[in-house]
Amino acid sequence: TLFRSVVLRPGDTWAVISQVLSDKNVDLIVMGTRGHGGIKKLFLGSTAEKVVRHANCPVLTVGPHVRSVLLNRFGHVFYASDFSSGSLRALTYALSLAEEDRAELTLLHVIQSNPVSESGLLEWKRQDREKLSQLVPPDADLAYKPEIEVEVGIPEVEIVRMADSREADIIVMGCHSGGSVSTHLPWTTLHYVLQHAPCPVLTVRGE
Repeated sequence: TLFRSVVLRPGDTWAVISQVLSDKNVDLIVMGTRGHGGIKKLFLGSTAEKVVRHANCPVLTVGPHVRSVLLNRFGHVFYASDFSSGSLRALTYALSLAEEDRAELTLLHVIQSNPVSESGLLEWKRQDREKLSQLVPPDADLAYKPEIEVEVGIPEVEIVRMADSREADIIVMGCHSGGSVSTHLPWTTLHYVLQHAPCPVLTVRGE
């Protein structure tokens, strides 16, 4: 049964949202973003960061560059991994969406720096492809064999570029709940993806 309610409360936006999440036992947050520049241009400004980074449930964002399409199902699920706890939790949702909608599934990892030699790069990419492949359970009920991609470059740029070239219907990725600086997927990376993604983005917070 679909339950709908409208909540109007005064106070700090994130404080109110946080309380509603607790009171309503929310399973998913859906919010739109708009942005033409820096982080403060995102919907609700710094509140958007707090929602994505600290919400206990997944957050689905629809950015300004999302294609205007009506979907009855996801045809292509695009999963971006940095092998962190957040991205590993996000994989559960990516697999579930792909299984439920009998969708194609692409798994991507981006190497941020080049090794000193070409042979070193090839070995690095081979190892990461193997790590991505091993993330998919052997009993996963997928309609298609997952496509495994390892790219070299700036993670946020490659995520958006690859999702666009694959005509993905949704990007699924993890996020970090710590401070403003992270060694894996800092807010600047998430901000870029949320702002430039050609499709909705589902983010899942790490433990």
